[in-house]
Amino acid sequence: MHSFLNVPEDITKDDDLPGLVDNGSPDLPGDSTMFQRPYLSLAKQCEQMKRDHDTLRMQLVGINDRLAEVMIGLQQINGVCTTTLATLQERTRGSTTLKEVASCPVPQALSRRNYPLVTYWTKEDWDKRLKKAFVPGQSDYSIAAKCPYIQKADGGPLSKAEWERLSTFTRGVFNRLDLVPSTWMARSLVEQRISVYRTLILEFPYLGLGEGYWKAEKYVTNQYPYWIAARKKNNKREGKNVRKRKAKEGV
Repeated sequence: MHSFLNVPEDITKDDDLPGLVDNGSPDLPGDSTMFQRPYLSLAKQCEQMKRDHDTLRMQLVGINDRLAEVMIGLQQINGVCTTTLATLQERTRGSTTLKEVASCPVPQALSRRNYPLVTYWTKEDWDKRLKKAFVPGQSDYSIAAKCPYIQKADGGPLSKAEWERLSTFTRGVFNRLDLVPSTWMARSLVEQRISVYRTLILEFPYLGLGEGYWKAEKYVTNQYPYWIAARKKNNKREGKNVRKRKAKEGV
């Protein structure tokens, strides 16, 4: 029996049917790259954003470096201003203690970037740590327990011998004061404080591992009351001895 439609056998093959591929799905019209264009555009945008990010990061590093240099300059300016203030006070008071300031070299201002292991560089660093009620590196020594903000360049605490040497030297500095204030911060002269801080930092560079003189000042403020109390006690004892000698001589 013959079919009503005589279809040639050679056009019934799949590969000869128009609009079909091997898997039987229709061919995608047009150039296939048109579907890749949005992704290529996004990739280019991401690359540009990465380049912009790297550029901004380098600019930020440069700004931080310049800020560090500015801070060092401000510290030096602060030292000059403080010395100038001491000079003005000297002219109105006529004291000789300014000679000590003039003869004491100014310690070199240091950059925090060069001492990354020092935990407490600014007084704000120390105040924040106190608020958290946790201070690592505390020692069993009485002085060290109160002054753990004093650190060496490697971030470690002072040894017992180093604390003793610092304490002994500081008492010697107090003994050489021309004028002896009853309290340090409230009664001492500006030039006195400058002279003492510079002397200590030059002898013990780790006291200068921070912004300005705050470590030296905090240590002196901690130690001065003990020294002044011992001085009063000794003076009182010497006064009694003098009265006793005079009493014996009068007999």
